[in-house]
Amino acid sequence: MRFEPKGEKPIWEMIYEHVVDLPIDTLVTFDDLSKAIGEDFIRQRSAIYKANNKLIENKKRILISIRGSGYRIDEGAKQLDHA
Repeated sequence: MRFEPKGEKPIWEMIYEHVVDLPIDTLVTFDDLSKAIGEDFIRQRSAIYKANNKLIENKKRILISIRGSGYRIDEGAKQLDHA
């Protein structure tokens, strides 16, 4: 697992900042995430979990994995449906 900063911020924080203010039902593609962190996102899967936990904690939203595409932002109230 790699949470090393790229510059001044850890990768999970760059992911969080990229998605935190996006509207519900927004699809964030793997390509979008790669651009946000400045490297191939596929190698950063563990960072998405920490970013998602912060999103749940701070905004009551969750990132739902969309197979082959990326993640969709959903309401935190629906968390139990995805557990």
